[in-house]
Amino acid sequence: MKKVTWYDRITPLPQHPARGTLAAKNYIESYSRVNFFFDWLSHMADSIDGVAEILDKAVLIGEDDEAKRLRIEEEAKLRLKMTDIFRSNEQMLLEIILGRHVDNYLNYFAELLTNVFVARPETLRSSEKIDMEDVLRHSSMEEFVRFAAERKVEQLAYLAYSDLLDYFRKRFRIILARSGDVSIIVEAIEIRNISTHNRCIINARYCRRTGTDESQIGKMKVLRQETIQTIAKALFRSVCLADTASLRALKLGSVPLSFKYQAKRRQNPAKTQSNVGK
Repeated sequence: MKKVTWYDRITPLPQHPARGTLAAKNYIESYSRVNFFFDWLSHMADSIDGVAEILDKAVLIGEDDEAKRLRIEEEAKLRLKMTDIFRSNEQMLLEIILGRHVDNYLNYFAELLTNVFVARPETLRSSEKIDMEDVLRHSSMEEFVRFAAERKVEQLAYLAYSDLLDYFRKRFRIILARSGDVSIIVEAIEIRNISTHNRCIINARYCRRTGTDESQIGKMKVLRQETIQTIAKALFRSVCLADTASLRALKLGSVPLSFKYQAKRRQNPAKTQSNVGK
């Protein structure tokens, strides 16, 4: 029988294509690492509490003094559990996890666009003016194309999500997300914004972009694990949809998308140093 480890209980990746762009591969790897970290923290809290409970029982087994037994039992009841600490800091932790998922999602599109513009420079064509100085300071056309691609991506990074949807639809005829996922993604981005810039307190911009009633302004946007799971899955579906369409429409190269995160065992520094020069 195969030994079951906590790796087997890690949140599995949602269904996804077997192949995709390098940008999609990097997205999936980062997505897996974020989920791994959250699962690991949850597992550690449960494990520490479990060990403490086992130690308490072991001490009680060897203690015949009833008064001491009662004191040990009372101290165990009053001890703050790691799972309690985990839950009391859940809001902050979930904000961090959400922020990483959203940043990973937006980074995917930045990386995808850079690859598209470099591989197919004709997609950069526009009426936008470029200074002659910017052209002449590059030693080759390839170097200039990469510069122009990175500049275009930086400009697009400041667009609202609705503008990004329009850009991909009009320029490449690519749909970035299912209609039912768009509102989830918009809210995810706005939660990330108020978490980063306003301590997750709802403001007028959040209400305006998400359709939230203005009576919520000034209140904390409370997060739940279920909310993060819903958002993460919507972001993942969007990447799969956009990546599949990009491969088909833009004829980009593909790589395998299989990925299973495993923590790397740390090398013994002393052992590593002793091998230097051998």
